Amino acid sequence: MRKLKLMLAMMLMAVLVCLNACGNDDDDNNTHNNFTNPIPETEIPIDPHANETKVTCEVCFGSGLCPDCNGSGQGCITCGGTGKYCAVCKGCLYAINAKEIQSVPLAAATDIARPAKTAMANAQPVAAKDILGYQKNESGATNDATVDLGLPSGNLWTTCNIGAANPWDYGDYYAWGETVSKYNYSWDTYKYGTSHDALTKYCNNSSYGKNGFTDAISMLEASDDIATVKLGANFHIPTEDEWRELFNDDYADRNWTEDYNGTGVKGLIVYKKKASRTYSTTTDTHIFLPAAGFRDGYEIYTTNTYGYYWLPSLDTEYDSDANFIFINPESIDWTQAYRYYGLSVRAVRHR
Repeated sequence: MRKLKLMLAMMLMAVLVCLNACGNDDDDNNTHNNFTNPIPETEIPIDPHANETKVTCEVCFGSGLCPDCNGSGQGCITCGGTGKYCAVCKGCLYAINAKEIQSVPLAAATDIARPAKTAMANAQPVAAKDILGYQKNESGATNDATVDLGLPSGNLWTTCNIGAANPWDYGDYYAWGETVSKYNYSWDTYKYGTSHDALTKYCNNSSYGKNGFTDAISMLEASDDIATVKLGANFHIPTEDEWRELFNDDYADRNWTEDYNGTGVKGLIVYKKKASRTYSTTTDTHIFLPAAGFRDGYEIYTTNTYGYYWLPSLDTEYDSDANFIFINPESIDWTQAYRYYGLSVRAVRHR
């Protein structure tokens, strides 16, 4: 059976922890009470602005007035109070439309083709404006401050996610290999392919390439690495080896927190190791990895619950997927996801 991918990793891992504690051993048949029947494709959300007069934003291809508020921005959800709207990214650079749609947040797969997504009862979409720690940098700026955790490699880790202004801010979400955050995360909007078997870059198996396309590239090139694009040539998305160094007990200590420095944001703190092994976020060198959740379609899921951070490498088995780490209160896991999902990105800098 093919490995469980993003949705299982994101929600099911935590579910399994709970089920194991309760003595439930029916994991293999996917009959847990957490699952409901598949949602028909017709219920997958569509662009709510499809029939509007389109304008474009200054960051993409110019600027225009939001059709919902005529540029006033007064109390407007569509433009997040900016008065601007983008037909290309559909508002992604300003705000997520705060509508309630039952999206379909779970997908498992066998072989290349995946079955219809399955809804998970306890995974509900969240409006961006209601998310703790959520901050959109409309200028496209990001915090490139770094800290020295004393790692053998000499790598310096940035203090914030890409797109965040503070360590506790979630920052932006990116599809794998893309360098612009957006409104809809799906194959329809993915830069390097229109489906799992119609890829146009980063493809080693012709079964996944559009018209049999392959290029034998398995690692993100600098032009597709959001850390390099945003912060400069000395920065990049951390590799698996670099993440493993960060989480190595010989080099650093880590602790899950339910409330980082009084912000109410959950996540993982990684401290520069010291002999006493007693730490404080106010006095000891550390980084904080907020549990920012993930983006699928038009919605945001599991915010302030779990963290998902892209790696720069393709899955070795399925070219439609890329690798990421899943951070939760119980463990740190290494798994894979469809490339189009919107995940967090942290950057490292070589000395």
